[in-house]
Amino acid sequence: MDMKQRVSDLIVITSRLAEILALENKSLRNHKVAEVALYVEDKSTLSRAYETRVLGIMKNPDELADVDVDLRDRLRALGEKVQELTAENARLLKAAMAAHSKFVSVVAEAVKSASSGPTLYAPSGNKKREKVRTVQRPRALSLDQTL
Repeated sequence: MDMKQRVSDLIVITSRLAEILALENKSLRNHKVAEVALYVEDKSTLSRAYETRVLGIMKNPDELADVDVDLRDRLRALGEKVQELTAENARLLKAAMAAHSKFVSVVAEAVKSASSGPTLYAPSGNKKREKVRTVQRPRALSLDQTL
């Protein structure tokens, strides 16, 4: 495959990757975490294809000089756009994971504090509530770990 075709293929792959990243970033900004799972497979496939094509071009950088300047400029601009979108994606994913983790911690703490021990009688015969260590079955809790 000649270098012009490789660059053209890379432009198509990079354009699609930019679209996927933009959609995922929009979903993350709108707190629609469930939508993020829709993009994971495509993003992964496109990232691998992008990496493979870039490595192929890097092996023969001299041949890149034979490619039309417009194609090279278009590829460069798309590459910069993907870098920006990837950096934003990393920030948004990190924030979403931190929020999810905080939420799970708050829920777990609420469950712990809501469960009190059995009622006991004081020596005076009055009821008193104390936390007593008893064997309790663990509470059921499931986590969505897709992020």
